[in-house]
Amino acid sequence: MSEESHREAKQARKIEGQRRGSTVYVFDDQAYVKDRQYNEKLHVRCHLFKSGCHGRGHMNLENSTMMVTKDHNHESQASYIEQMELKSHVYDERCARAPASAATSVSFESVRRTLLNEGNKYLPPAPASPLEAADFLASNTMFQSFYKGVATYNDNLALIMYEDGIEDIVMHVEEMAMDATFSVVPAIFEQHLTIFGRFGDNFLPMFHVLMTSRQAAVDSLVEYCNNFWLRRIGVDRLSVWEQVHRTNNSCESYHAVMSKALKPKTRFWTFIEYIKRKALRFELDVVRVANGISVTRQQGKTMAQQKIEKANRVACWWNC
Repeated sequence: MSEESHREAKQARKIEGQRRGSTVYVFDDQAYVKDRQYNEKLHVRCHLFKSGCHGRGHMNLENSTMMVTKDHNHESQASYIEQMELKSHVYDERCARAPASAATSVSFESVRRTLLNEGNKYLPPAPASPLEAADFLASNTMFQSFYKGVATYNDNLALIMYEDGIEDIVMHVEEMAMDATFSVVPAIFEQHLTIFGRFGDNFLPMFHVLMTSRQAAVDSLVEYCNNFWLRRIGVDRLSVWEQVHRTNNSCESYHAVMSKALKPKTRFWTFIEYIKRKALRFELDVVRVANGISVTRQQGKTMAQQKIEKANRVACWWNC
C-alpha cells in the first residue's frame, strides 16, 4: 500500500469492545479506541497504546470516514478483530431467533457474566484431591499442549504446566527468577510456583507449578540469608550498583495482579484457565519485547521522568 493511499480517508466500522459500553473502531485491519473529540472529529489511537504502539487517526463523525495520521509498530490485528466480532455475532444470532420484546431488552455486556457461568458448567467437576486433578488434566484434550505431568517427592506432588514450543526460547534465557504465592491457589494445593525468564527489561512467566507442600528447607535458607547476610554482614556490603533489576518487584507485581484477578482459594478450573491464558500469552510477549513493544505497565518513576523530559522539550521549543 502506497503512502498516498494509506493516508486517504476511508470508511471505518464499529464493533462492541470488551468492556461494558466500549467501542472499537476498525480500519485497515487495525483496531482503535477513542482518545478525544475535537472540532467535530473523533481522534482515536491504537487499542495497544498501553503496550507502546503510537498508531493514531481521526474520524469524521458525520460519515464515519477515517484517516490514519500515525502508523502502527506491529502487524495486522485481524485475528483480534475477528474474535471480537465473533463474540458479538454469536450473541446477536441468538437474539435474532428470540421474540423482539425479549431480544431488545438485553445487551451482550449485560449477560456476559451469565454466559461465563454457563460455560463453567461444561467443565469437569472440581477434583477432590491433587491426584484426581492430575488425572483430569492428563485426560482432557483441552490441556494437552499445556499440562506436562506430575513430579513426586515422598508423599508430595507437583503439577507442571507450560505451553508447547517454549523450549527453544528458554535455552536463550540468561537470567531467571522464581516466586510463589499461597493465597489464591485451589484448596487442595499449598502453593503455586512461577518461574520467570528475563526478556529485555521484563520478567515473563515461563513455567507454572502447583504444589501440595512447602518445604521447610526453603524457609531455613531465607532465615539464613536474613540473619547472616543482612543482619551480620550488613546491607552496606551488598551492592546492586548498575544492575537493571535490583529487586524482585517484577515477580511480586505479577502475583499481586493474580491476587486481584482471583479470589482466595479459587476454584480449580478457574485457576487453571487463568494460568493457561498467561502461558498462551508468553510467546506473544517475547516477540513483542523483541519488537520494542512494552508488555508491562510503566513504573511511576519512569513515567514521571518522561513527563519531565517532555516539559523540558516544550520549554526549550518556546525559549530557544
